[in-house]
Amino acid sequence: MSELKVALEDAAGEGIISSGQAERLLPYLAARNIGVLPAQALSSQHGQDDPNPLEDTEAPRFVRGFHDVLITIGVIVLLIGLWGLANRYAPILAIVVLAEILVRRQRLALPAVVLTVALAV
Repeated sequence: MSELKVALEDAAGEGIISSGQAERLLPYLAARNIGVLPAQALSSQHGQDDPNPLEDTEAPRFVRGFHDVLITIGVIVLLIGLWGLANRYAPILAIVVLAEILVRRQRLALPAVVLTVALAV
């Protein structure tokens, strides 16, 4: 809310609004969570003082949900099928392509472990 207060004071300083209007506008905007960051608005509504600090980082979690497990099962089935049906270079090509998509772009940790083990085998 301090950023909102500073913005209103700057607007009053530049003559866009009067200082009285800025003082009346601050509680009005704060009550409607305008100018407040979404995390601050949620914490003020739910009574949480410290949101999860890892939520906004790129730190991968090992399993983010059942979605990761299903993707991993699909990767395992695909690689077993390729090892059984194709020559020895097809699974390696599939591992490289899947690593690019699943690990580098989507940052999935569980499929990364499976692809690493498959490449080592």
